[in-house]
Amino acid sequence: MTANPKPIHLVAAGDLLIHDAVIESAQNGPGGSYDFNPMFCYIRDIVKKADIAICNLETTVSGRQHGYHGYPEFNAPEEILDAAQECGFTVISTANNHSVDYGENGILATLQAIRKRGLYGIGTSGSPDPNERNLVLESGGIKIGFNTYTYGTNEHYVPADKPWLINMIDFDLIKRDIENMKQRGADLIALGLHAGEEYLTMPDKDQISYVNKMRGLGADIILGSHPHIVQPAIQDPEGNFFIIYSIGNFLSNQREPLRETGVILDIEIHAKGNHGKIGAITFHPIYVHRWEERGKFQYRIVPLDKYKEIGKELPEFPFEKAEAMLRHVYAHLKEKVA
Repeated sequence: MTANPKPIHLVAAGDLLIHDAVIESAQNGPGGSYDFNPMFCYIRDIVKKADIAICNLETTVSGRQHGYHGYPEFNAPEEILDAAQECGFTVISTANNHSVDYGENGILATLQAIRKRGLYGIGTSGSPDPNERNLVLESGGIKIGFNTYTYGTNEHYVPADKPWLINMIDFDLIKRDIENMKQRGADLIALGLHAGEEYLTMPDKDQISYVNKMRGLGADIILGSHPHIVQPAIQDPEGNFFIIYSIGNFLSNQREPLRETGVILDIEIHAKGNHGKIGAITFHPIYVHRWEERGKFQYRIVPLDKYKEIGKELPEFPFEKAEAMLRHVYAHLKEKVA
């Protein structure tokens, strides 16, 4: 590790769950191109300050031939990646229960679309090579190892002879991956965990067990996804680890107050001795505002700490709900996990 008095910033956001209505909102006329950029306009400044920024792509990007649609089998236009890149994201997590919605070809097409833009994809892979499957990035003299793992694939078939296509929650695999990243000089290990029961406000026993095992294997940062609702976070006061059980949704058409809400994390990481240390963590609660205009829905991701000024610019903005969600997220992140 290179001595560096300045910390680096790792920004993490939740699920890009691209439903039909979100795709239709981005479409520029029948059969035309897609533009998701306006949806991200208010949170771009938060993400662009990052040295490394990661989010969870909970859709495939499998190509126009499959048709573009959301639940139950997700396939989004490539332009969603353009918007993520323009927003400032550099790492795209692809290990989740929708990764295999279009089989092996869908996994590989999604990775190709990510790499074509110079972004890094983690969680799925076209190769068994651990040096390709595991990502180690250096910023400011600090090396961080990244990978992500999922509880399942909605029973979509993964070829038995190609298990590397997607990372399942397999602790022998996770142990090997952490060892690989540390051998390559990683000062900190950041893992994504796609698990838990949807729409629960607190982690279930499986999530707690998975997190404890990952911590025991050497994970320093654990970023949870899948419940689509913000769940509590735990920060070690000595800066040795940080856990969030669920970051919540980032962009979706789910319309229930807790599912319309997520959080963007800004994690400060310092060089200290032969290991990275986790410093201050800033939580940016967000709300996905939706309204109808010219026959289709419009979406904006709104940082809730600025909802009073931003809300004045947006039609039908629910100020009272925004205030309630802001208070809920800040309080809930600190709730104790049994």
